[in-house]
Amino acid sequence: MSADEDCDIDPQQLPTPKFVGTGVRGFLDDPDNPQAYLEGSNHPYAPFPGNALKWESFVFADGTSYEGLMREGIPHMKGNLVIGNGTGGGMDAKVVQRGDKYEGEFNGGFVEGLGMHTSVGGEVYKGQYALGKRHGCGMTYNLAPLQRLLSQGVEPDKAWERVGQRIQDRIVYGRWYEDERVDRAPAEFGKPCSIPEIKLMARAVDSVVTRARMFAYKPDGQATIMMLQDATGIPIPVMQDPLHYPHGTRFLAPGPLGQCHPLPDDEHLKEQMRLHARNTLKIHNAYNIPYKVQPGSDLDKAIKHHEQKQTRLAEVDEDENEAEQRRLERFARLQQKRRGGMRGGWRPEANTLGLNVNNDMGGFTRCMQA
Repeated sequence: MSADEDCDIDPQQLPTPKFVGTGVRGFLDDPDNPQAYLEGSNHPYAPFPGNALKWESFVFADGTSYEGLMREGIPHMKGNLVIGNGTGGGMDAKVVQRGDKYEGEFNGGFVEGLGMHTSVGGEVYKGQYALGKRHGCGMTYNLAPLQRLLSQGVEPDKAWERVGQRIQDRIVYGRWYEDERVDRAPAEFGKPCSIPEIKLMARAVDSVVTRARMFAYKPDGQATIMMLQDATGIPIPVMQDPLHYPHGTRFLAPGPLGQCHPLPDDEHLKEQMRLHARNTLKIHNAYNIPYKVQPGSDLDKAIKHHEQKQTRLAEVDEDENEAEQRRLERFARLQQKRRGGMRGGWRPEANTLGLNVNNDMGGFTRCMQA
């Protein structure tokens, strides 16, 4: 007998995921590791391959924090990395220092793809990464002059007017090979990057960074709870924390808590809210245009069938309403007739049975006795 004949599994049958329901049995089967019960299922907390990415927020032992998408506890896809006393994402400790931030793409725990590295000194790199290193086309510029003006209390718009052109004039475009900017790279590295190509790539980086920032400030994440501190090391409560909202700001809280508190009587705030509402409606209308149905298509036939069904239901409702109206009118006339009879005095001859009580009472009595 061959191995195929000895196997009862149909090779054409697709594997089906294990059904675990809500997963509460995991605590009964293995209290120390309840997630093991979810193996092979589609449960969102199943910690094995084939499950969806999860939004996580971790603080590692060296103080490095990561907020973003993870797969099996490993940064993957898009996220935000803030360097602590060590490093992370495969980035070289000689390139990063405490407080540096990387926002962008990850692959299997490594910084890889498109991303932006912002150092505490103000230097910014936008470009390509591979295995944690700057590798490919990119650009660097220094925001230190702008940061100095902002620290002095200058308004952001005015500060940019003063130093923005100088920052743009000093942008460095180029190609990086394993964290080193090079004029000539190995032949297998490909052709040099042109400035138009780098500018186009920088726009793609901006799009990636915007998406990565959507995973920052997870309300119940470790980075939010543990890592935001003031200059003395005291934790700072943030607006993203659902458990703490300063006085007068609880209207910003999510869910029912925010609905229990009125908006401040601030016309500027209300105007900003109306502005955002108008912008949201404008975006909605821009992407939800009326759909033109092709005549004779299945959708066209379905719409016509639905309209005919609604017409028939409307006719039935109209007939039922008319019948009910007639019934109510008959009832009203009967009530009015009864009230009129009571006011004029009830006469035995007018009873609805047509029985003359005065003349036939004796016979009626005899019938009842029989």
